[in-house]
Amino acid sequence: MVVLLVRRQGAWGVSAFDLFCGALSVAGLVAWAVTQRASYAVLLAIAADALASVPTFRKAWRNPASESWLNFGCLTFSALITLATITTWSLSRYAFAAYLAVLGLSMSAVILLRNRRVSAGRQE
Repeated sequence: MVVLLVRRQGAWGVSAFDLFCGALSVAGLVAWAVTQRASYAVLLAIAADALASVPTFRKAWRNPASESWLNFGCLTFSALITLATITTWSLSRYAFAAYLAVLGLSMSAVILLRNRRVSAGRQE
């Protein structure tokens, strides 16, 4: 984490919006630690992760070339493999993997569609 903060390369920065989402994520993790229940823990972890993903979606929308759709495609694929291995279905066992599959697919779609739109705009 320290290396990432010190080594400022690429098309990223930390804005007030990023800090707000990060604070909400920490609040979700604290709530998870307090509940001590698996299903609540998973739902709060999903909420925390979803809040933390908002800046990445925002960045991908504004600058789709700054993200790789392939990374998120791999996330989708691995989450689907995880779902395929579940033998006893309960919320605490499938919810996070299902969320990651949706997240990866959504992010891949945003990156690919926005890249296509940005490229089409340059050709006109």
